[in-house]
Amino acid sequence: MIREWYEYIPDKIKNSDQNAPLVLMMHGRTQSAEIIFDLSGMSWAAEQYGFIAVFPQAGFYQMKPDAVPNVPFGSGYSEGKNINDIGFIRRMVCDISTRRKIDSTRIYAAGFSSGGLMSYRLAAEASDMFAAICCFSGFGAVYRDGKHTAEILKPGNKIGVLLLVGAKDNAFADENQNNQYHLTDEVLKALDVWKEELGCTETGSYRCGGHNYIVHFNKQGIPLLTVCTIDDMPHAIYPTESFEAYEYLSQFSRKNGKLYFMNREVK
Repeated sequence: MIREWYEYIPDKIKNSDQNAPLVLMMHGRTQSAEIIFDLSGMSWAAEQYGFIAVFPQAGFYQMKPDAVPNVPFGSGYSEGKNINDIGFIRRMVCDISTRRKIDSTRIYAAGFSSGGLMSYRLAAEASDMFAAICCFSGFGAVYRDGKHTAEILKPGNKIGVLLLVGAKDNAFADENQNNQYHLTDEVLKALDVWKEELGCTETGSYRCGGHNYIVHFNKQGIPLLTVCTIDDMPHAIYPTESFEAYEYLSQFSRKNGKLYFMNREVK
């Protein structure tokens, strides 16, 4: 199988001797790397903040065997076999690192919908490589052997997590749910597990410009898990979210296996 991705390198990085952060932006089901490049605005954020943006192309359909390509990562399934998408991501990052000046302490994963689910999985199975993730309208669901399961993943290491989801999202949100996020039971169960695993003991909330934030802090006061619901937004991704996502992601780094928040070790 041939796997592909796109690399967006701002000019100021091409002409710089400094190592640059790396952000993976993964597309959703029925989308492609080209589509999420256009929809997400992550390349605009790369220009403003000075990082390399990478847009991987998914392998095979994860809902049923032997279907069409151009669907999400994390649960690729073809001819009765699971596709090793985690291995692909690792090899892709290693390949980029041999050709680009990458800051290995600041590698981040982000994705929309099923791409968000892949970010969720990377935080569980490849957290040694990533310092933080952002899930745009996708968190908590797991597919194995092409089928949806009730499995809940756990973060492999301490990691920064941001979930951005529309209040009108028919896949992950439910305004009638009696929980603080108004998200589905599946997402809620996963969030509860991750709060515990990340050692979050305090919660704060605020509202800004139609964005409703619930922030979970560890005992050091570090915001390891943030959930933001956006008024009136359906199952979608808006370009402005990529700027917001990077502002969160960039506060985290991973050095010698340890996670840092604004150069402060997370314990």
